[in-house]
Amino acid sequence: MKKITNYILSLTALSVALFSCRNEEEVRFPDFKEAANVRIQVDPDFSYFDFSDIANARLKYDVFSENSNLDEVNIYFVYTPAVGTASDPILIKTYTQADFNAAKGAIRNEEITSADVTSALGITVDDLAGGDQFVFLNYTTMADGTVYPDESVPGFVNIDPGFDPAAGTASFTTRFNAIVGCPLQAAFTGTYALEQIAGPSDPFFGFEDRWTAANVTLTATNPIARRFLGTYLTFDSRAFGFTLLCGAVSVPKTSSGLSCGGPSIAWVSDPDATFQYDPADDSEIIIEILDNVDPACGLPQNEPLTLRLTKQ
Repeated sequence: MKKITNYILSLTALSVALFSCRNEEEVRFPDFKEAANVRIQVDPDFSYFDFSDIANARLKYDVFSENSNLDEVNIYFVYTPAVGTASDPILIKTYTQADFNAAKGAIRNEEITSADVTSALGITVDDLAGGDQFVFLNYTTMADGTVYPDESVPGFVNIDPGFDPAAGTASFTTRFNAIVGCPLQAAFTGTYALEQIAGPSDPFFGFEDRWTAANVTLTATNPIARRFLGTYLTFDSRAFGFTLLCGAVSVPKTSSGLSCGGPSIAWVSDPDATFQYDPADDSEIIIEILDNVDPACGLPQNEPLTLRLTKQ
């Protein structure tokens, strides 16, 4: 037993000696890189360009960062007129580490005016129209030259769409959007009765409508954008968003989240829509869309579908 004990002690001592002689530079963990932390928070009351006062229209926002290793934060924008093609990305704002240091990490009350963007585009504010869209892109360069998002990706959008645009608690805002729109005189929020009053039936379960008639809650996502959750093809909690746009109801291309192994079923505004809402009367909203725009699941493409929301 004594021999066995001495043998174990000798092995232990040898192990300690071997490990104590290793080069610490070879076994230490590498230093972690400080990632980009740039968060942009848009003021919801100034989140679109007010077409009723377009000469004085402006966006307002705050920029936050906890970084100590930034080189530049460059904000670009892409302009897409209601009729026409999108512009190339154009630089509109630049911030440096010194700016964040001076502001203790929170640069507040920043503005981008209608005059700023039109001057950069080489046009005048009178050239803007309801429905014109702006996408603002955050392109951050670190002190070591690292760029975020990757500069090799067109549009600076190489981040999972679920992470974009960033929520109030996210650490990096990749982009934010703004539209040229008109203010509302009525609330356009609260409980509404949802009905499908025209369009295709449910092709899977045999129901008369694709959208189930029910009361839904209309909420504001900005001063002129609204959203509700409804039941589509018997699936609950399908998000439907739209913008009340100077008399027209504009619906962005929206995925239902439902597919048959290929593209998902999606909808978008019907370009031939004729309904005009009254900005002072929120008692009824008619929404005209094209359903299954990709197409998906072997169903007909671009089927006109009309929804009616009636305030309760």
